[in-house]
Amino acid sequence: TGTLSMFWDPRPRGTLAVAARYTGGKRFDNDQSNTFAKIPAYTIVDLKYTQTVDAWRWQAAINNVFDKKAFDYGVRSTFIPDTFNAFPLPERNYTLSITRQF
Repeated sequence: TGTLSMFWDPRPRGTLAVAARYTGGKRFDNDQSNTFAKIPAYTIVDLKYTQTVDAWRWQAAINNVFDKKAFDYGVRSTFIPDTFNAFPLPERNYTLSITRQF
């Protein structure tokens, strides 16, 4: 697993952040012999802008910018060959937050 982050301050008290996270292939749970296919590697990119004005701070983010379909955990079936259950990661999503410091 590796992360590359870049930050840019285009305005006073404002920051644009871009983060790319790479996760290599992993083994499925219940694959004690390590003979089943691997969980595929994936890269996800997030984008966030933060602005502070007086005691207020707001953040807007786009997570998984390129809407990558991926999963990072799965369980191999004990009884049915070549079958597994996987738990997908969130697809593209947006967040907006506003905070005030007292």
